[in-house]
Amino acid sequence: MLQEGVPGGPELLSFATIYPRVRQHLAEVNFPLPQQRGTGTVEHLALTRNRAYLGAVPDVTYPLSRAQPGADAILRLELDLPETVYGVDAPVTVDTAVLCPTCEGALHAPGSTLQACGTCRNTGLVNGNQCLECRGFGNTIFQPCANCDGDGRIRLTRALTVDIPAGVEDGMRIRLARQGEVGPGGGTAGDLYIEIAELPHDVFSRDNNDLHCQLSVDVTDAILGCVVSLHTLDKQKLSIRIPAGSQPATRLRLRGYGVPHLRADGAGDLYVRLNVVIPANLSPEQQRMIRQFADNRGTTP
Repeated sequence: MLQEGVPGGPELLSFATIYPRVRQHLAEVNFPLPQQRGTGTVEHLALTRNRAYLGAVPDVTYPLSRAQPGADAILRLELDLPETVYGVDAPVTVDTAVLCPTCEGALHAPGSTLQACGTCRNTGLVNGNQCLECRGFGNTIFQPCANCDGDGRIRLTRALTVDIPAGVEDGMRIRLARQGEVGPGGGTAGDLYIEIAELPHDVFSRDNNDLHCQLSVDVTDAILGCVVSLHTLDKQKLSIRIPAGSQPATRLRLRGYGVPHLRADGAGDLYVRLNVVIPANLSPEQQRMIRQFADNRGTTP
């Protein structure tokens, strides 16, 4: 270990030199020193390359609290395209730790109480070190709750209904505050995140707030033009005018028939790609008429 900033350049320090300095500093700032175990000593020492930072020790307040914050939980929710586009109230089932209904997080059996630790006198410390009897909590659970075994929480499968707003996208997460894991000791619950997984649709595809689909039209309708019907994603029936002379892969734009904007007014557009269908089998009369048409256009080989 090198100590920088000393006269004559860096000074090589051994662990035997560093250890008493760190321990003395911890004692000066009244930081509780850990207990020795066997022949070794465990210290809160933050070491980085070439330096020992004596001030990098986290603050610990005694007695310790048994209630700890709970972890967040995440649930993947598969939704059809209409559900993500227009929104839905989606039922979900979650399996998380919840507050013990018997002791309500008190940890002890009903009618009992937490007992003050006689070793540390409810302080969590003995001679500046963490009390081994109560592990720093300042109290002991004389009669643990039988339902949660003194943990203050139990596992429970719950049914929830999630309000999915219109316009959510694949991969988005919806946060449900305090619906995650209840912490040890009945601590405050974390959050539950619902991650959206959008399933593919047979007809429509999505690009951000725009929808895309294909529409097959007969070659004569593409040549002469026509009006056809199209059912949108929400089952509306639209009349679409196919311009005369439409080419294969022509794309028509229907404004406002796409995905509603999330947290904003308006919606994207619907793009319809024309698939011009050329008949594979023609009758002799139909072939004669096509040749006559080609002759009139001067395209007969």
